Formats: sequence, C-alpha cells, structure tokens
Amino acid sequence: MFELFVLLFVFYVGWILGQLFQLAQLRKNIKTVISILENDNITIPEQSQQPIVLLNVEEVDNIILIYDRLTNEFICQATTIEEAAEKFNQLRINVAGSLTHNDNALFFIDGKITK
Repeated sequence: MFELFVLLFVFYVGWILGQLFQLAQLRKNIKTVISILENDNITIPEQSQQPIVLLNVEEVDNIILIYDRLTNEFICQATTIEEAAEKFNQLRINVAGSLTHNDNALFFIDGKITK
C-alpha cells in the first residue's frame, strides 16, 4: 500500500514539473515575439483582422526569399516584393505578413503591400 502512495506521489510531482516546463516554454515564446515586435518597431495596422505572421526577408542573387521568422520555415520566393506579397497571399490565405525590407516595416495584407 505504501508503494502505491509513493508511486502516485512521484506521478503527481512529474505532472507538476511537466506543467511548469510547458509554462516556461510558453513564457519564452511570448517574450521572443514581444522582443521581435519591439526591435523592429512593428505596429499592427488596425484595419487588419487577420492573424499576422512575422516574416524574414533574404535576398540572394536578386531573388527575394520569404521565411517565417519564428519557425524559419520557407514560404515563397519572388523577384520583386510585390510579387512576394501576391505569392504569400496565395499560400497563406486570410493571413497577414509583417516584415522589414530595405529598412521599411511592411505588411502583406490580401496580396498587397501596406506600410
């Protein structure tokens, strides 16, 4: 009987530690998003009711590569930023994108670029 109580206690302690670990990871992710928004001076346009994805832009041989900033997932490539906005809209329907390109904070909303 004592062994059953010890086993239940160990399970309970493991459960609590797992929840604390998940909270710590969530807190870390929230701080990362906040620091990215603050460092890039990004303000979310009020007219957009869509979820916003933070994006990274990389230019290689006059080709613009767009990545998800949080997951580093490749999204699309284009030759101009306008074409990238259209392709992003085709691949991520009803989602806005926020990025910095040539020192300008831009948003991809409905396939168009907004500052």
